[in-house]
Amino acid sequence: MLETIATAGAVFASTNIDDIFILMLLFCQAEGTSGKIRSICGQYLGSALLTAAGISGSAGLVLLLDGRTWILGFIPILLAARMVLARKKEDRTGCIGGSGTTVLSVAGLTIANGGDNMGVYIPVFSQLDSGGTILFAVVFAIMTGLWCLIGYIAAAWDRSGKLIRSNKDTVVPLVLVLIGTAILVKS
Repeated sequence: MLETIATAGAVFASTNIDDIFILMLLFCQAEGTSGKIRSICGQYLGSALLTAAGISGSAGLVLLLDGRTWILGFIPILLAARMVLARKKEDRTGCIGGSGTTVLSVAGLTIANGGDNMGVYIPVFSQLDSGGTILFAVVFAIMTGLWCLIGYIAAAWDRSGKLIRSNKDTVVPLVLVLIGTAILVKS
């Protein structure tokens, strides 16, 4: 059992290390407690859907975009465009144009950024019995919470958080476009 827990932790960490930086950016731009809660819920939803897709894929129940994973690269690019357009609307009208983080936008970003995880998840899940699969899912849920905590702490850290918060209108869309471009190029 300990070996399965350690393996699950290593699989999660190795496939999701970049999510810490994305979570840090999301927490820096989140408006108030509700924005942070939406980021956490979106991260959990996206991670749960990726885990479910990996489990289903290992059982042969779904075809995961079969050679079309590049499509996922457009999700972060579209989120960046939405942020820029909302910011321009805010600049013109003086009011916020719906630029807040939503659970679904964070989940979409998590899925887009984690789409390549299927290459690891499917073979790993295919080697597990039902008990091992459940244990992996529990470890993934715990690790998602740990990732959110690390992202939150990094965002609250004075040096990184202050820099990102003061430049969030430029940094966050730029990072999203870079993530989307990397997904398109990798696929």
